[in-house]
Amino acid sequence: MRPALITLSILSAIGGVVVAGVFFVFGLIQGFDNDKYGKVPVPGEGRVMLPKGDVTVFYEERVGYPDGLRSYTVRSARTRQPVPSTPAGGTSYEINNVNGVSVDKLMVPEEGEYLVTGRAQRNTFGQPALTFGPGIKFGAIVVRAGLAVGIGLVLCVLFALLARVFRRKPTPASVPPPHSSAPMAAWQMPPPPPPPPASADPQADLQRLEEDRRMGRIAEAEYQSRRQQILNRI
Repeated sequence: MRPALITLSILSAIGGVVVAGVFFVFGLIQGFDNDKYGKVPVPGEGRVMLPKGDVTVFYEERVGYPDGLRSYTVRSARTRQPVPSTPAGGTSYEINNVNGVSVDKLMVPEEGEYLVTGRAQRNTFGQPALTFGPGIKFGAIVVRAGLAVGIGLVLCVLFALLARVFRRKPTPASVPPPHSSAPMAAWQMPPPPPPPPASADPQADLQRLEEDRRMGRIAEAEYQSRRQQILNRI
């Protein structure tokens, strides 16, 4: 089990990094929608539907770098009041041979229809336009990616601790099998006892030899050999 837990620990760390990368890339792709709320050609006027909250204004052209915007205004169609804005940082992008750059971030007071007027510095054939979208929420993307990495590291540590707990224990020494009363095979039998020293009484030697045979102390071949030796002394 321990090798499997170690493998899971490594895979968790790698998986956390991979998921974080997927979240980051997917967040960039999904989170960037430069014309989600509408598009107005420049120079010109148009109407867009904006939600309440922060809305990013982009300027785009089919040129190397979009720098032909002179000015623009965004006013509420209901109150005719301009919408306040702050600089958006100039984030650039390129989509389908169209180059764009973020201009400002609008602070839309309420959801509704808004009037947009744009002016260009010069006449251009690059199809310039103002677009309105949510922009890229880097903070949320980074938080999600960091959360994925954190979960992967937590699982990595958890599986590593489990692997330490289930560390393989040493194999105990082998225990010899218990004594068996079954008859031993020939190769398991102990060697026969040495023949007793010859005495002056062959009959007594024959009696002792017969007793060894009856008690199973010697094999039949050994018995016959010793018996013949004793008979030769008579």
